[in-house]
Amino acid sequence: MNSSTVPFRVPVMDALRGAAIVSVLFYHFGWFPYGHLGVDLFFVISGFLVSRVFIDAICAGTKFSLREFFLRRASKILPSYYFFLLVGTVVGLKYFAQFDPIQPFSWSQWPSQIFFYSNYRGTEFWIYAHLWSVCVEEHFYCLLPVALLIVRSEIRDSRVVLVTAVWFILAGWSLRELSFLIGFEGSAATHNHLDTFAYGIILSYCYRADYFTAMKAMPRWGLFVLGLLVVGLSVILDASGRYPHFSLVCFHSLAALGFTLLAASLIGMGAGCPRVLSFFAVYSYNLYLWHPMLAKPIQRFWGTGFVPGLAYVSLSTGVAVVVTRLLERPCLEWMRRKRKAGLLKISLAADRVT
Repeated sequence: MNSSTVPFRVPVMDALRGAAIVSVLFYHFGWFPYGHLGVDLFFVISGFLVSRVFIDAICAGTKFSLREFFLRRASKILPSYYFFLLVGTVVGLKYFAQFDPIQPFSWSQWPSQIFFYSNYRGTEFWIYAHLWSVCVEEHFYCLLPVALLIVRSEIRDSRVVLVTAVWFILAGWSLRELSFLIGFEGSAATHNHLDTFAYGIILSYCYRADYFTAMKAMPRWGLFVLGLLVVGLSVILDASGRYPHFSLVCFHSLAALGFTLLAASLIGMGAGCPRVLSFFAVYSYNLYLWHPMLAKPIQRFWGTGFVPGLAYVSLSTGVAVVVTRLLERPCLEWMRRKRKAGLLKISLAADRVT
């Protein structure tokens, strides 16, 4: 696989991550009906970024350390996540319950949040409702390296990545079809999103092989138009309400496939990342965690007009910036210092997946 010349940082991924969080912000404020598809875009991006750590190791013929990978992921994800759980619980019980008494909360819900299985258990405490996708991400971080190790026992070269991605695609489609047949609506279940991550894995493999820069201008624009058509058609069919099988089994996967085609075309074009999207991309994780806590109170007391919306976006961004700079980054820096001191040998590739 030709890989030595491709840069690790991909501006298009930053742009898409910024677009994804903005769409989710607008969706939860009632401004963007299909903004929840930003979560599917996040899954594609995660598949791309996380798989690159393992693709680099496989192509270099070196072993990848699961310990190092999980330490890196934990230092980024867990501090902000658990801090949000603590603050969200206190604020929700002390203040929000006064104007929204129908939101039930009990301490029995905490284990599912702490150990990342609330996407299977569910929660009616709306401050936590969006955390299902964080659980899905955490499960993917565990599943991908294990799947690669299993497949690599039979396939020693870079094809192991493609085989694993095909496994995930087949599993995702099959399990969603099974859920539809038995009447189980599990849109938040991890196994129903495996194919979405797989599209990102395939995108990462193609980028590592430097396929996109070799494309001519016409195929690049063709991929772009096709991606728009796939996303647009998926939304139209779902919005019609006439095809329940499509909505439950195909909708999110095809939308994610469309996003993947768009990403491939933009990478091939050498597109950059606008500063505003780059800014939102940097703080996207904490923006995702904290914005629902501000959305509902502002909607309830001030409505969904432009001024309340501006206040909502500004306050959510401010909180995300503060938590990122005072908690997330210090934890990551602590990990880097330990690595430099030789106490934790975190690989360069793993250190770049942020």
